This record gives sequence, structure tokens and C-alpha cells, in this order.
Amino acid sequence: FSKTSHVNPAHPKASDDNPGTEGAPFQTINRAAQVVQPGERVVIAAGTYRERVCPARSGTGPGRMIGYEAAPGAEVVLKGSRMLKGKWVATGENAKPGSPTVWKTKMPAELFPGENPFALVNLTDAQIDRCMPWAVPIKGKLPNTLRRGLVFQDGRRLKQVASRDKLKEAAGTYWVEPDGLGLCVRPFGHTDPSRATWEVTVLGTVFAPKDYGLGYLRIKGLVIEHCGNCFPRPQQGAL
Repeated sequence: FSKTSHVNPAHPKASDDNPGTEGAPFQTINRAAQVVQPGERVVIAAGTYRERVCPARSGTGPGRMIGYEAAPGAEVVLKGSRMLKGKWVATGENAKPGSPTVWKTKMPAELFPGENPFALVNLTDAQIDRCMPWAVPIKGKLPNTLRRGLVFQDGRRLKQVASRDKLKEAAGTYWVEPDGLGLCVRPFGHTDPSRATWEVTVLGTVFAPKDYGLGYLRIKGLVIEHCGNCFPRPQQGAL
């Protein structure tokens, strides 16, 4: 590579207004992705990055790729989720001794920078009608009708259920209201949710250009988690 740009939000001088040198690194990966040119690379310091990375351009061939890579020995995690902080209200359902309570909160609309994965089902009828005639028999059936958003309690993924009544069957489950903002959960371990750390998916894709057709991009050593991608048509995924 002819040039290396650095991303390190833990650096005291980190800023997206920087030139991206080791001594004046970028704050975000996406800022580096807007300026890096063919034959150059981006080296990313350890940390958790909650952002959508949209590469602006392609490399021009095998000898002039654009590289995105974790710094040597660094654990770099890109998450399609955000922290959920808000007021939880006990609904009173199943509030008998020894049984976890159902709790409810409202996710703020501003938490979602684009489409809300909790407002979208895994596989829509429109997707089937457009290009999947073989899937007509599964229209409107589980798991296609579940929402794309994921919920995590202290790093542990909850299981989505198809109706509010199903929350009665097990702890560690969640249900989403039709508006995609009302969230009902039965936490793991009979936990008061205000004492737990909650993460919810806000992105349907984490590392991808806005336009199709980019190539000669080399991705190395990045972990991508918590993406609310759909059934694989169209080709929408974490990476």
C-alpha cells in the first residue's frame, strides 16, 4: 500500500477533521472510507465502532486495492446496534412469584438513522412477488413475518416471539409492537431491566457502499455483529 490512514477514537487528538495520520487519526472508520484512494489502506485501532461504513470508491485492480484492516493484535468490532436507555415499565403480566415479569419500553425514533429494522419483516410479500415465485407458499408465515431487529441483554441475545402472548412461555424473549418502536421483553434471570445493559439493532447493513459495483476492497480482521439484515434477496447483509 502506498499510504496508510489511521482510525483511533481513543487517541486524545482523534477527529474526523484530522488528516488521518498516526499522530492525528480519524475518529470514525466511515470518514476514512470517504478519503482513502486506490492503492491505500485504513488501519483501525481496537474498539467497538457503532457506525455504518460506506466506502466511497473501488480499488482499481489486484495491485491497487483499498484495504480496511484491524491494527496488529487489535480486536475491532463493528456493531449495527446502539445502546437502549430509557424507562422500563412493568406490565403486571405473569407477576406471580418465581416468574419473570414482562416489561415494556418505547424505543425513540431518533435511535434509527435510516430504516428501522424493527418496523420491517424478514421477508416481505413484495420481495416474493418481485423475484421469488417459488416462495409464494411461505407468504405470511413464520419466521418470515418476524421483525429484523435484534435485542441483547448484557451481550446475550434474546429470542423474538411472534405475539405478545408468547412472552408467557419463556424468559429471554421479546416482542415488537406493530409500530416498530414499542418493545416488550421478559429478561433473562428475572432481572429488572433498568439494571441491565441493553442493545438494539438499528442498521440493516454495517459495512457496504451505497451503490452496487464497487470492487477490489480488502477487508481483514474486522468482527461485525448485531446487524438487522433481511432474507438474502436483495443482497443486504452485514458486509
